[in-house]
Amino acid sequence: MLIANSSAIYYGNKEIEKAILNQEVVWGKLYLLSRNILTAEGFSTGTSITKDGAVTTKTTRAINLPGTVDMINISRSYWQDWGDDIFDSWGFFYLYDPEFNNYLGIVLNNINSADGTINTQTFTFNSRVFTFKYGYPVQGIFKFDISVNDNKNFNFGFDGNLGSNGSTVNNVLAHDYTIGSESFRLHYNHNFQGTLPSESFYTYVVPYNKNQNKLSTTYTRRVYDIDNLALYTVPVKKGVTIYISKQVDVREWIINDLQVGFLQ
Repeated sequence: MLIANSSAIYYGNKEIEKAILNQEVVWGKLYLLSRNILTAEGFSTGTSITKDGAVTTKTTRAINLPGTVDMINISRSYWQDWGDDIFDSWGFFYLYDPEFNNYLGIVLNNINSADGTINTQTFTFNSRVFTFKYGYPVQGIFKFDISVNDNKNFNFGFDGNLGSNGSTVNNVLAHDYTIGSESFRLHYNHNFQGTLPSESFYTYVVPYNKNQNKLSTTYTRRVYDIDNLALYTVPVKKGVTIYISKQVDVREWIINDLQVGFLQ
């Protein structure tokens, strides 16, 4: 078999990411990654956001988490409202490491940065280094591009209150698309207040692993205590890109932002 036609290459028992010959990459493992687009490029984006990210301690119960702990009570970043009462304190970001069954609360130093600004911040967790690239690439969309320096699983999650006054509607959605000749499925979630549909946001979860973007869903979601939403990714390796949009389904913008390529 030609090396270019291989789906995986091993050095001993270790799978490698790239094969380099004469300083040129002759083979690389392919992933589904963001192109880091920072303009609309003719596609719909979200509506204007009140950038009100903050930090506080939040308790999340075991039933709303990956893993088997009783609960977590850790300091985390979250959004207070986003304007138009989109939520009443939601986000409360965290990482979960299934090997150690523990959690890291994520505090983003520049959560309220201007549109078109992507920030980079690293977190060391269980001797693993996670790199977060985050911010508002365009109006009305917040993006997380999360990667890790190993080949072990992790989950990333959200929690909080939606302020839907007892009329929360939460829908699991999917949209098929192609990049080149390869087919994928974009899995995403739509949450809105049934009595006021403009109080609405969408969450899109795109694992780096191409095969995870083809059939089964890429996240778990749970609406609990009437107006609260817990949402977390399936276990992922290498990384995941997550987009959150205010009021507008921006799936076409996201698909335009995606590419098949190898990790740098």
